[in-house]
Amino acid sequence: MLDCSALTALRRSLCSLVLAAAAAGAPVGVVLDSAAASPNLWVGVLQDDMLVPVGALVRGKWWHQDKFDDDQRQVLYQSLGKHPAQWLPMRAPLPRVWQARFFKSPTVARTLHIVGGLRPHRRADEQYGVGVDLSLPAATPTDAVFSRKGVAWVGDVSVRFFEPVPQAQHAALVAAADTEIQRAAPGSARMVVERALSSARSDGTTFYFIEGASRFEPKDGRAACDFHPNATLLKDASGRLRVVDVSAVAACDGSVVSFEPLAVLDRGGSSCWLTAVLPGNVVDGVEYELAMPGHTGRFDCTLK
Repeated sequence: MLDCSALTALRRSLCSLVLAAAAAGAPVGVVLDSAAASPNLWVGVLQDDMLVPVGALVRGKWWHQDKFDDDQRQVLYQSLGKHPAQWLPMRAPLPRVWQARFFKSPTVARTLHIVGGLRPHRRADEQYGVGVDLSLPAATPTDAVFSRKGVAWVGDVSVRFFEPVPQAQHAALVAAADTEIQRAAPGSARMVVERALSSARSDGTTFYFIEGASRFEPKDGRAACDFHPNATLLKDASGRLRVVDVSAVAACDGSVVSFEPLAVLDRGGSSCWLTAVLPGNVVDGVEYELAMPGHTGRFDCTLK
């Protein structure tokens, strides 16, 4: 057994960490699961029966799965089934111990351990995840596939879930966003809200996200089509609403992509949104992104 007693104070501290890792069964040289004293951060979504890694902030750089990066795709494919489970940065092991909260019981913090190696989702070959030792809530009939159960993380971060907006407030939000939606998609009918979520902030302001169905009547003779615009609004402390972002691309090609903000991550005075990107074709799977507050459709989280 290694004896740390004869070393200097600094080396005793490092030696103790090595012994602790060995006692826990962790390979020496691998980042320890406990991130209390580390700036590193991992974020994932509990979906179906697995934990899907979304982003890893390691040594000040964000890593996330990019379906357009062929080199990364190859490395991840080669990592499937290996122990300990590997993800990003390239071939780096995932932490074994995570904190988690379920959407159905948002105030209860839980601890889980990952189980087994990285594996593909049973319905989407390029969505990867790992098993967990925690029983996850059952899916409802409306979200039996790609059912989002909660958020998991490793590291120093505060996680807040989005809240549903009462239906009585929908009309005011749509009215506030309609001018910008019309500018983006002239000739579209007023949105019928299908999803409305909010997130209150400590400064007295509140973010709102609305998404819904609309009918687009092109003015160039093309056939009309349905599309799904969305808008993010910010209500200031006086109650005034302003539009932060609008996505209202009426492609009329049958492709439908919608967004579902899941949680706000707060750290060091900055925030990011964890959002599900939902394709119209269920076989394409669900993607997740970490983006600046109020924006969807890109991975640009600024947490450090």
